[in-house]
Amino acid sequence: MLVDVHELRPFSFEQEVQSWKSFTGRWAIANNDRLGLGVTGKSFWMRDYWDRYIRNEEHFYIVLDYIHQNQVKAGLCGNPQDWRWSSAYPGNAWVIECGVE
Repeated sequence: MLVDVHELRPFSFEQEVQSWKSFTGRWAIANNDRLGLGVTGKSFWMRDYWDRYIRNEEHFYIVLDYIHQNQVKAGLCGNPQDWRWSSAYPGNAWVIECGVE
């Protein structure tokens, strides 16, 4: 997940992450079977998170590629473009708007 931290005020980054993880985790587990997410167990997110300061455009694309490979490494799909909820998935509108293809 890429986030512009300037938009997070008045909450701390940690509070925002906890809120996102709580809401999206409950939603994903509740809709797991219907959407074929492949989530096993009762936990959707890892316990912690690792924030990164994006230094420049090159670093942005390195991080984006890392994010795209997560579902592949987890065995949920063969290619990033196959994962329906990925920014690499063809047809995801914001990907086209950002110029990331």
